[in-house]
Amino acid sequence: MAVKLLLTPTSLFLTLALCLICAPNAAAQGERLRLQVHESGRYLVDANGAPFFWLGDTAWALFTELTEEEVAEYLDDRHEKGFTVVQAVLAWGGGPAPNAYDEAPWIDGDPAAPNPAYFDRAARIVEMAAEREIVMALLPAWGDFVTVNQRINAGNAYEYGNWLGARLGEYPNIVWVLGGDRLPDGHEDVFRRLAAGIAEAEDPPHLMTYHPRGGGHSSSEFFHADSWLGLNMIQSGHAIDYPDYKYVLRDYELFPARPTLVGEPRYENITHGLRGEGPRVDDHDVRKAAWQSVLSGACGHTYGCNGIFQFWRPDMQSRWNPGIQWRDALDLPGARHMGVLKAIMTSVDWWRLQPAQEMVAGGGQDGYYVAAARSAHGDFALVYFPEYMLASVDLSRIGGEGVRAEWINPRTGEHSEIGQFDQKAGRQDFLPPTGDEDPDWLLMLGSAVPDTTPPRIVSVSAGGDPERVRVRFSEPLDPTTAQNAANYAVEPQVTVAGAELVGDAVVVLATSPMTEQEYTLTVSGVADRWVTPNVIAAGTTATFPWTAEPPRVRDGLVALYTFAGVQDGVISDDSDVEQPLPLAIEEGSGADAVEGELVVGQTSLIASRRPATELAQACMATNEITIEAWVRPANLDQEGPARIVTLSRDTGERNFTLGQEHDRYIVRLRTTETGPNGTPPLEAPEGSLTTELAHVVYTRADDGTARLYIDGEEVATLQVGGDLSSWSEDYRLGLANELTRDRTWLGSISLVAVYSRALGPEEV
Repeated sequence: MAVKLLLTPTSLFLTLALCLICAPNAAAQGERLRLQVHESGRYLVDANGAPFFWLGDTAWALFTELTEEEVAEYLDDRHEKGFTVVQAVLAWGGGPAPNAYDEAPWIDGDPAAPNPAYFDRAARIVEMAAEREIVMALLPAWGDFVTVNQRINAGNAYEYGNWLGARLGEYPNIVWVLGGDRLPDGHEDVFRRLAAGIAEAEDPPHLMTYHPRGGGHSSSEFFHADSWLGLNMIQSGHAIDYPDYKYVLRDYELFPARPTLVGEPRYENITHGLRGEGPRVDDHDVRKAAWQSVLSGACGHTYGCNGIFQFWRPDMQSRWNPGIQWRDALDLPGARHMGVLKAIMTSVDWWRLQPAQEMVAGGGQDGYYVAAARSAHGDFALVYFPEYMLASVDLSRIGGEGVRAEWINPRTGEHSEIGQFDQKAGRQDFLPPTGDEDPDWLLMLGSAVPDTTPPRIVSVSAGGDPERVRVRFSEPLDPTTAQNAANYAVEPQVTVAGAELVGDAVVVLATSPMTEQEYTLTVSGVADRWVTPNVIAAGTTATFPWTAEPPRVRDGLVALYTFAGVQDGVISDDSDVEQPLPLAIEEGSGADAVEGELVVGQTSLIASRRPATELAQACMATNEITIEAWVRPANLDQEGPARIVTLSRDTGERNFTLGQEHDRYIVRLRTTETGPNGTPPLEAPEGSLTTELAHVVYTRADDGTARLYIDGEEVATLQVGGDLSSWSEDYRLGLANELTRDRTWLGSISLVAVYSRALGPEEV
């Protein structure tokens, strides 16, 4: 009775004081397991600063269903299989439920009256986990206690959290997980008070996250900006081929950057969609969820099993009857394969990986999504094939000389060599080595010979703005060295005040004013992004003129028509490429080049006499394109769309087309996803096309982002998926009509240019 009096809500801190007097000292083991977020915001590190790969297991009912001997048995198994985290609930079940010793977590079901005996036993379990190098991801209570019956509320959440933090905070191997399979639903401040109470009692506070309801929800939806949230947690759903990776990628793009992972995916041996009957999730489904997630930017992954999360026995009632008691479920194949995943990931510098879906062509969606990740340095990449399927992988993304490729079996971790390839080959098709019996495989790519080539200056341009110089380098640069103004000098008598890295390989220098004359740029200390950086040769120089008129961007230029040099109806290609592509005004055309302008007054066709093979190959190699035109439409009645610039065969098959549809510009681009006709197109807003002279630029970058600019202003954007590997090399380039002469455009064209890269806004 005295205990009950001590545990009334008004005397919660007396309880805390009593428990601290008799609490055991923090276990010396596991101090390394006090986790932190790396400064990059992308992954976790241990107390020594070493990257920590989260391989979790959902053992929600661990504290209530197992004896201490059974807990030891479970933890031994998970440690042996390579798990690093166990996710469990301190207050679980409707009462909440008592533990195997009939000790309830709260006296009379009141969270303001914690039961010291229950939490003493919980503390011993946390110690047992530390001895096995396992972090305990602890839920203070299942979400119902906040969002449904509201036993934890604004009046007691802080005090309950403070009590937990004081009682268990001394143990280093803890991550606090608020929530519990529920959305906050208007109770956000209750969870915030719970978090504040825990943090106030701990020194230093442990990491915290939030476990939401399924359906692809993430803690980021509710608490991403909260300072107490250390990492994001996603619950995807218990459905076969659910696209977990989409939600990881969504979190990965958020600011500020926080580590993210799927904390509850589809459980092995659970029925699809949690239905009473039907197909069950198997080890293949488990591997898909895990590999697609970690290669999409997750800092690890949590496994789940129907028989484990509830520690099912044949005499238990369960909505999700697994039919396999928990001891037997420990050794289901999916759990073993998660250990293989961790072993593979930790055998490489997994923390250097970034999502790199642009490397893959031919990968599908959901269960057929071929996920790819590449190191920032480009020295290695991993590509997961979820099914026995063909996909094309861009080898040019791997640095060094030559690409070494091998298959890794995600069931066993065994490697089998494929061979060595040349980066210049670009995209290479790969097909897993076995069929439907072992359908999924991991492709590992690495540099055959390390990169030892320093960056070089490709071009320097300046003009228009007297205080800016644009420098393009031969490869991606290390941002720190690239943006150090002290690494650049411009002579004569120009001061470099700043340097900004634009994209990967372009640096824009801010300088003192220049005049119309020739200058010399000297560069030292600028390094590439290789694992062991290569530094540009000290004192590397390049000369450039400054002109009052902005210079034309020539990097990546593959075709240029200024209509200044027209002889016998042939328009020269002024791009200076090795194999220029002149255009001919075909017989019977009502078009003429007058003073640097192509005037089209009636049905015409101006086209190359041979296929634009080199142009197509250049764009296919980079998976990027820019189409630029200075045009003055004759009227607003033209439709079809009427072709202004086209690389096509006929009205139904093209590589690209820039056209007019009444009062707007339209661009169709063929990719592996848009198909032969390049639809859906990118369309400018209605009314944006007039009969005045306009500068129209379309760009499509390697990540699929397409943009349309009119007179330097971005007017439309569209995500155009796939890549350009489906382009034909046999089409001719044409102006003012389709190659079949049935999509006439009338007006005048002052310039047409095509680039094999996406120009940036500043270049446009």
